Amino acid sequence: MRRRAYIRIFVAATVLTLVGTTLAPDVILPAALNPWQTARAASVVERVFTAISKPPQVVARALGIWIDSHSAQVWPSGWPLFAAFSLRLSAISIPFWFAVGALAFEVLRPLALFARRRTRPSGGGSAPAA
Repeated sequence: MRRRAYIRIFVAATVLTLVGTTLAPDVILPAALNPWQTARAASVVERVFTAISKPPQVVARALGIWIDSHSAQVWPSGWPLFAAFSLRLSAISIPFWFAVGALAFEVLRPLALFARRRTRPSGGGSAPAA
């Protein structure tokens, strides 16, 4: 049960990270742009990107790992700036969001089991006498 839950959390963290950090700015924004909603689409994509990428960046900086654009010249060498940044951001964000999801699962699972036990009717009772 837990193994399946952790696999689902990992897949969700990967999809969330890739959509928020890679697909949103490069694929979804150009597809969503039309002459009447350019500013709105750009604003939504920017907010999604910031919400998904900012917390892992803050944690990475606290741990001494810099993944901003200035470090793009260091690793991986020879890559284009946007690709190197996306790779580093994904390498930090996927484990971060997996850890957040696994922690939430471990905290909420006992609460859900407790609530399920409390709402379950007792199975061996007899019907009241008339």
